[in-house]
Amino acid sequence: MGPSNTDYAQPTRTQTYVRLLAYLKPYWWAIGLTIIGFAINSATEIGIARLIQFITDAINTRDQSLLNWFPVLIVALFFVRGLGSFLGNYFSALISRNLVYEMRVQVFEKLLKLPSSFYLANPAGTISSKLIFDVEQVTAASTDSLKTLLRDGLTVIGLMGCLLF
Repeated sequence: MGPSNTDYAQPTRTQTYVRLLAYLKPYWWAIGLTIIGFAINSATEIGIARLIQFITDAINTRDQSLLNWFPVLIVALFFVRGLGSFLGNYFSALISRNLVYEMRVQVFEKLLKLPSSFYLANPAGTISSKLIFDVEQVTAASTDSLKTLLRDGLTVIGLMGCLLF
C-alpha cells in the first residue's frame, strides 16, 4: 500500500508565504514602481483634503484670484491621481501575470513527470483545475491583498499625518 496524503507534513502558513515571496524576487523593480504609484495615489487623497481647505478659505475671503485656480487645481490633482493609479495597477498586473505564467510552467513541468497511475487515479478536470484555476487564485489573492494594503494603508497614514500636522 502506497503512502496516503496524510503521511506528508503540511507546510505552515509562514513556510508557504515565504515560498510565494521567493517568486517576487525578479520583480523588485516592478514592486517599487507599484509602491510609488500607490503612494502618488494616496498623496492625492491628502491633496483633496488640502484642496477642500483651500476652496473653503478662498470662498470665505472672497478672493477672486484664488477662486480662478479651482478648475486648474482640480484637473491637475485628478490627472496626478490617475497617473498614480495607472502606475500602481499596471505594475501590479504585470507582476500578477508573470507570476501566473511562472507558476503554471512549474505545475505543468511537474505534471509531465508524474507517473501514468496519477492520471488514472485523478479526473482530467481536477488536473486541469490545478493548472488553470488554482494558480490564478493564488496570484489574484496575493496581488489584490497587496494592492489594498498599499493603497489604503498609505492613504490612512497620509491622512492621519495631515490631520495631526
